[in-house]
Amino acid sequence: MIDAETIGNFDQHTLENLCLMILEHQDLYNIEFKSNGQGQTADLVGRDKGSGEIIEIMQCKASPQADKVTTGMLRNFIGAMQIFNVKQGSYLATGTYTDDAIKLAQQFNIKILKVNDIVQAFLTLPQVSQDHIRMNFCSIFAVPTTELPTPTKESGQEQQEYKSLIDVENKTETTQNSLGATEAGLNKEQSHKKSRYRSNSDRTLRNDSPFVQMYACLFSGWLLLLLPIPLTTIIAWPLIIATFILTIICFARNDLKNGLIGLAMNLLGTPVVALVGVAFVAKVLTSLVYY
Repeated sequence: MIDAETIGNFDQHTLENLCLMILEHQDLYNIEFKSNGQGQTADLVGRDKGSGEIIEIMQCKASPQADKVTTGMLRNFIGAMQIFNVKQGSYLATGTYTDDAIKLAQQFNIKILKVNDIVQAFLTLPQVSQDHIRMNFCSIFAVPTTELPTPTKESGQEQQEYKSLIDVENKTETTQNSLGATEAGLNKEQSHKKSRYRSNSDRTLRNDSPFVQMYACLFSGWLLLLLPIPLTTIIAWPLIIATFILTIICFARNDLKNGLIGLAMNLLGTPVVALVGVAFVAKVLTSLVYY
C-alpha cells in the first residue's frame, strides 16, 4: 500500500526509489539516480529530454515525523543546486520543516514537499502507471500491497495498456541481457586476442634474438685465445666484448635462456680459456727455445 502512513516509515533508500519511479512515470524529465544512500546533496537529477541539460534536482530525507528539516540542511541542498548549476529544486522530507527553513526555501526557489505531496503525485498518475508501480515497487521493497483492480469490461483499454507496458519492459530486459552477454563475449574475445598477440610478439622477439651470433663470437674468441699465433689475442678480445653486447640484446628481446647461458659462459669460461691459451703458448715457446 502506498499511503502517507506507509511512506512515513520508509528508510532512505526506499523513499528515494519510490520518488524515482513516480518521476519516471510523470515523464517530465530524464531522471538520473545520484544518491549515495545517506540522504546527502542531490538524490535525483532531472535532465531536459532534448538538450540533456540538468533542469532540476531533488533531495529526499527519510526521518521520523518528529524530526525537523533545519536551515542548515537546506543550505547544503542550496550548495548542491549551485554545483549542478540549477535554478530550482525539490526537497522532500517525511518529517517536518522549521519556519526558518520554509522561508529560506522560498528565497531560493526550492519546492517544499511532504509525504502527502508524494501520495498525491502517485494518485494523479494514470491507473496503468499506478498498477505498474504497485507491482514492481511493492514486490522489490516488500511494501504491503492492496489488491489490484479486478478486470472488468469497462477497463479493457487500461488492461491492454498495462499488458503492453509489461511486454515492453520484458523486451527491454531481454535486450539488455542479450547486450550484456554479447559485450561479455566480445571482451573475452578481445582479451584472448591481446593474449595471443602478446604471445606472438614474445615469440617474434625470441626468434629475432642474436643468440647464434653470440655463440659464434664467443667460440671464435676462445679459439683465437688458444691459437699459438702472434697477435691473435688482439682479435680475440673484441669478439669477447661483442659477446657481452649480444648477451644484453638477448635479454632485451626476451630470450632469457640464451642470455643467461651466454653470460655464464663469458664470465666463467673465458678466464679459463684465456689461462689455458697462455699456458699453451708458453709451452710452445718453451719447446721452440729448447729445440
